Amino acid sequence: MKWIYNYFVIHFKAGTIDRSCLDDLTFKYLNESKSGDLIRPFVEEEVKQTLWDCDNFKSFNLDEINFNFIKDL
Repeated sequence: MKWIYNYFVIHFKAGTIDRSCLDDLTFKYLNESKSGDLIRPFVEEEVKQTLWDCDNFKSFNLDEINFNFIKDL
């Protein structure tokens, strides 16, 4: 059983890795009015428009119910 342990020790041993750093990056920030839009409730028309913009034969889940089926409801 020790050979199994040794295999994984060798296989996952960290070598010298060049890791990039984020010191010189600047990130963009949203102002308050834009960030407020991220938490506002959805409007029914927005959800409907989003569904209608999707390809009819695409499925959003593994149950294989596609958007065409939802649009026919």
